[in-house]
Amino acid sequence: MDGGGSAASSSVACRRPARQRCGPEVDRGSHGTLGFAENDAHEERVAHRGHAMPVEVIGIDHVYLAVRDLARAEAFYDRVMTVLGYRKAMSEIAGDPHVHFYNRQFGFSLRPAHAGTPDHDPYGPGLHHLCFRVNDEQSVDRAARELIAAGIDATPPRRYPEYAPDYYATFFTDLDGVRLEITNFRENRRRRMFDWEAP
Repeated sequence: MDGGGSAASSSVACRRPARQRCGPEVDRGSHGTLGFAENDAHEERVAHRGHAMPVEVIGIDHVYLAVRDLARAEAFYDRVMTVLGYRKAMSEIAGDPHVHFYNRQFGFSLRPAHAGTPDHDPYGPGLHHLCFRVNDEQSVDRAARELIAAGIDATPPRRYPEYAPDYYATFFTDLDGVRLEITNFRENRRRRMFDWEAP
């Protein structure tokens, strides 16, 4: 949960990858290739400062949760991840069984916690909550409806203007106290993804 955003129903015309900018194509002259005018200006600013372009993170590859009871956690997340369209695989790593849920975006895995370790505290050091993003408010509504039908105690979806004007979400908690959220693809996030270099 964090701030930023405006009307969720607004559409973004540009659907190029984040590193590309919307704008007229121009001849780069001596470079002999075509690019985008705004990218050229940005690259010139970076070169002028004497810095190389940074390594860009293009997504979260995977998240691992250590769980107290793997069988119970697997049964819980089977219901959650089925609603969210994830597939499942099993593996053994260093002698421990693992459960892997995955979709086209990133993996979400469960492994057994070590005996004698403290229970999860969302207000202690470590993970506070994990948020899944879906396309729009209707998708949040559908996810919450299907989670509740599957026996998950999800909150009624609603707007949270204290986070952003178009922030719309449902919340629930897993068996180990990990707080989970499903939210919409807000306008602020769309601008970040599709118009990163915009002023």
